[in-house]
Formats: sequence, C-alpha cells, structure tokens
Amino acid sequence: MAVGDGVLGYWRFEEASWADAANEVKDSFPPLFAVQGRAKGGLTTNANGKLNRGASFDGSNDYITFGDQNSFDGLAAFSVAVWVKVASGDLNVTRCIFRKGDNFAFGGGWAARKMQFWVNTGTFQTSGTTDNIDDGNWHFIVGVWTGAVLKIFQNAVQKGVDVSKSGTMVSSSDILCISSNKGSGEEWKGDADEVCAWNRALTDAEITELHNSGNGKIITFPPAVTINYLKQYRRTRFPGKITGL
Repeated sequence: MAVGDGVLGYWRFEEASWADAANEVKDSFPPLFAVQGRAKGGLTTNANGKLNRGASFDGSNDYITFGDQNSFDGLAAFSVAVWVKVASGDLNVTRCIFRKGDNFAFGGGWAARKMQFWVNTGTFQTSGTTDNIDDGNWHFIVGVWTGAVLKIFQNAVQKGVDVSKSGTMVSSSDILCISSNKGSGEEWKGDADEVCAWNRALTDAEITELHNSGNGKIITFPPAVTINYLKQYRRTRFPGKITGL
C-alpha cells in the first residue's frame, strides 16, 4: 500500500497568496476529489514553510474553512498529520490545527504546551504527547485512530500510551477547519505546513517515511492510487450505469 492510499485531503499551502476567495486553498489530491478551502482573517501563505511555502496563524481570527465535508463523517479509522512550529508560551490555551466540530480534533493546549488528538464515537477519548512542542522548532505530529486505539506521534516516535477507542466516528453538519473550532475560537498560533488526512490508520513505517529523518516528504499519488479513486468516484456518482470498473 502506498502512503497516498486513503487520503481524504492534502493541503500543502503552496499558493502564492490567499485573499478570502472560494477554493483558493488547494488540495493536492486528484481534482475529482479535491477538498478546496477558503482562508479567513487575512491569512495568507509565506516562504517559511517546512517544505517550501507554508502558513503562519495569528491565534486570533486566522483559519481555513472547507464547509461541511461528508467524507469526514462516519469513519471507521482515521489519521491526520501536520508539521507545526510554535513559539514558547503560544500553546498554553486550547488551539486547534485541524477539526470538524464534534467529530474529531487535532491540536494543543488542552494540556499546556502539548498536542492532543481525539475522536468522538459517541464518547470522547484523547491521546496526547508527553513532550512540549512550543520550542520554536518544526515538529511532525501525527494522530492515528485504528478503529480500536488512539495514538499520537511526535517526530515519528509514539508519545504516551495507546488509548482504547472503538466504534464509528459520529457524523455531523459541522464545517471542517484548519485552525479553528467551527470557524469561531480556538485558532492556531504558529506556523503550519503539509496538513494531510486519511480514512485509514497509518502504519509506524509510513509515519517514519513521511518524517524522513526530520526533512519531511511530499506525498505523491501513483497512478494506481488515482485510478482506484476514479473507480470509486464513478461507482458512487453513477451507480449501476458504468460496468467494467
């Protein structure tokens, strides 16, 4: 299986600028399935990302909205990854880097200076890092839910313990956001780059591959991945009308 399998969205922040326009925050996934976003609060890109360009969030009103994305509802497994850089003292209150309302949240500050990942299957459980991340350095943070346990990784090393979590993720009409809870409050403060989400559990080996000894790695989508998703799209979009796929 390629690391690009099961991707729900991959936002690299490589655009030259944003201006509060529809579909300006581009998804690097194949176009038929792209989840494009809109930057709010004057947020734009800069040249200081982990891999080329990135975005700096002011912790006040900067966020990206994708609207209600049904592909993030009712999941049986889930992973999310991001590179973040936070200055000392900027993670002492709750801040979301990626969230869909009450479905799931990925962020920090629930425990001061640390990252957390939680999923709601009717009840909430949280996995959190044991090390502080607000040190002005880039950190690769990955949350993994296997459908049975929650895990969180910092720089390709699992932090904390497995947290039991079974069931199916709830569904909601909440908007999907980078750097906000429903577009109001809990905005991220610091730099972020290479936000990616999957509808499956990443393996330890895949997390190590993406961390790439601290250098990061751009996710590519081999032809087989694109073709598989094209088949899925056709079956969903035109049920019973196309054969041979």
